[in-house]
Formats: sequence, structure tokens, C-alpha cells
Amino acid sequence: MQDEKFNIRQLLGEALRYWYVFAIIFPMVIGLAYFYLKKTPPKYKAETLVLIKDDEKSGQLSEEGLFNELGLGSKMKNLENEMLVLQSTPLMMAVVEKLNLQNRYITRIGLRKVDLYNDTPVEVLDWQPHKPGKTFSGVLQTDKTGRYLLDYKGQIYTGEFGKVLFLPTGKLTLSRKRSENLITPLSIYVSNHRQRALELLDALEIAIVGKESSTLSLTIKDSSPERAHDILRELIVAYNNSTIDEKNQVYENSIDLINERIQMIATELSEAESD
Repeated sequence: MQDEKFNIRQLLGEALRYWYVFAIIFPMVIGLAYFYLKKTPPKYKAETLVLIKDDEKSGQLSEEGLFNELGLGSKMKNLENEMLVLQSTPLMMAVVEKLNLQNRYITRIGLRKVDLYNDTPVEVLDWQPHKPGKTFSGVLQTDKTGRYLLDYKGQIYTGEFGKVLFLPTGKLTLSRKRSENLITPLSIYVSNHRQRALELLDALEIAIVGKESSTLSLTIKDSSPERAHDILRELIVAYNNSTIDEKNQVYENSIDLINERIQMIATELSEAESD
């Protein structure tokens, strides 16, 4: 016990000898942590649940049930399949196109970069690159005449809101929201739909809720809580539309198959009568 107390005292004594080191390091650590929290934009999480209905239990016609009855094999449809559909690039590209998520507007407030979503004072009306899929990034400033100055690849271009600005790589048209205060400089980024969809799919997480459940949990993190909510909402809308289109295709295929069988039976009966 005495040895233990002696060791503790010795350790404290050694630490007190270098008190000035702790006096320097501790404020530095606190300052770096404060700087990191002020500079790093927060991430918000949005979550929703999707119930996957069983076509057999709901009494709806499915290709699986039809082909099983006809002895033509089966088509597996389970939660893993629906997860793949929800994580598919075409579905997310439809969301990007619906919400114009290929356009991003970023300004700086204090030390932190703020990603504007619904509150952006400037919007990209049209971007027509000379090469398909070409992205765009520039920094916008305003002048006293009501026009804007665009820093694009180190060169300054003067443009008017609502009119086409001709750039070396394409044509850009911007609009101004009078209801929003214009905070400059404003960084504008335009990516292609596929690239933006892949970025959002990396942030999307889908999991099955329970072993016996038919419910999927969808979660996404984003710097804008409104955008995260809108992405999940539109993704479910796009999924439902895709499901409706699939069922309509099932009905059409089923009708075509039944008509073919009726035609075959009619042909066989005609041959039998002629014999």
C-alpha cells in the first residue's frame, strides 16, 4: 500500500515538473476541437419505413403465381430483391431529376461552409455543356448594376440573370430569387445525374426490420435535413411508380400469354374438326 502511494506521488511529482507542457497543450486541444466543430458542417439523419406487400396475400395477380400454375417455373421476389430495386441507379436518378439535386449551392457563414437547398437565392435554370455529362463549378459575385460576376476556371465572366451566359465549355442560365438575400460569394456546382445519384446511393442505408418482418428501413445522412427528407420521400414515390409499371407489364404479359393459349386451343379444335 505504501509502495502504491509512493508511486502515485512520484507520478504526480513528475507531472508537475512539466506543468507548462500541459498548460500549452490543453488550450491547443480545446482550440482545435472548437475550430473543427465550427468548420465542419453537421450531418442530419432522416429515416423512414417501407412496407413491402405480398402480392399473393393481397390477392393480386403476379407473374410468379401465374407461371407456377402453368408449370413454367417461378420468379423469386423477396425483400432482398426490393432492396436492390431501391438501391438501383435509375431510381435514384429519377429522384435527382425530380428535385434538381445535380445543382448545389454553397456559401460560407463564418468558418463553416453552408449547403443551401431551398434557401438558395440563385438557381441554375439550364446548363448545356458542349460535351454530354460535363460538370460545372464556379463562384458567383454580384455587382452594383444588378448583374453577376462569375469566376470560372480563373477567368471572370459578366452575366445577367435570366439570360444565357456563353462559357468555353457550355451555356449557363441563372435565375435570381428576389425573396432570398443574396450572400456572396456563392459557389455553384452542377454534376451529371448519374454522378449525383451514385453519391446519394453511397449515403443511403437500407436494412430489414426484424427476421419475420416485411418492412424495410431507409436511412440517409445529409447536410440539409429538408433535402434528406425530400430524397427519401421521392425515392418511395419513384419505387411505387416502378412497382405500378411492373404490375402493368405483368398484366399485359399475362393477357398476351392467355391469348396465345386460346389461339393454340382454337387452332387445335379447328384441326380436330377438319379431321
